Amino acid sequence: AYVWSQADGGYLYSTTGSGTQSGTVGTLPNDIIPLGQGFFVQANSDNVSFTIPPAARVHDHTNPFLKSSVANDGDSTASPNTFIRIDIDGGYYGNTVFVGFPKNGTKNFDLGADASKLFSTTSNIQFYAGEDGRKLCVNANPPLEESDSATVPLYIIQATGKKYTMKFSQLNQLPNVSVTLEDLKSGKTQDILENPVYSFTSSDNDNANRFLLHFKASVTKIQNTEKTSKDIHIYSYKKNIFVRSLNKFAGQSGTVYIYDLLGRKLLKKTISGSSLVKIPVNISSSYVVVRVIKPGITITQKVFIQ
Repeated sequence: AYVWSQADGGYLYSTTGSGTQSGTVGTLPNDIIPLGQGFFVQANSDNVSFTIPPAARVHDHTNPFLKSSVANDGDSTASPNTFIRIDIDGGYYGNTVFVGFPKNGTKNFDLGADASKLFSTTSNIQFYAGEDGRKLCVNANPPLEESDSATVPLYIIQATGKKYTMKFSQLNQLPNVSVTLEDLKSGKTQDILENPVYSFTSSDNDNANRFLLHFKASVTKIQNTEKTSKDIHIYSYKKNIFVRSLNKFAGQSGTVYIYDLLGRKLLKKTISGSSLVKIPVNISSSYVVVRVIKPGITITQKVFIQ
């Protein structure tokens, strides 16, 4: 559900959590639509009915009429979901995105878990996540199992050439998962668990797909996994597999093997010393296992090819 906030110049929103998580996700304060407030609801077919049962009605609540009042922060510390929160300067001016991995989440649009981006009427910077060609303010992905990785593209439009700050919160919602932000314009990467604030300069002439957000679940049965995951990072984006090497491994050549989940070898490629290697693959909507071998290190990881 989406509610317009006049003071914030954008929409506050809340997912229902239907079938994918035990709580709700969004910026609507306390997940309550104030008395007399108009709102939008997204349906998955035509000619459907919508009912608010008596049990869902709240009495004697102090939530303001948002269309002409200042909204409260909808970030609930009691939320049981598996979503992290990302804010760019401007607060609720269309600049909050949630990315998570709830139970039964998928790579497609999940009604009740994913939420489409509704753009504000202001000229402020706008921020959203991308999935399957959709623009989202809440992005629900398949749950991350041990050693799984996922990459979520983040988009920015209407930037004015000034310096912005991206802030990450609710990171404790994803225990044992590393989070890395990649700036496609500058080539920089940042460990978000170590530093949850990233500053950057952006203009509207930049490519809208400015960032990639990489997630990697820990392999609890292997010691020193955190260290090796920072040396070589494997991820997919569209129909490409990327191998990013850091520190001493950036200058080393090696070999990349790609297997399907039955263990059949799909590709073998020798790579030269480089900090970032891109490998096109003729695969779609499938998981593959990628193994990177360099002197003194071997990394094996499962990734999803869109």
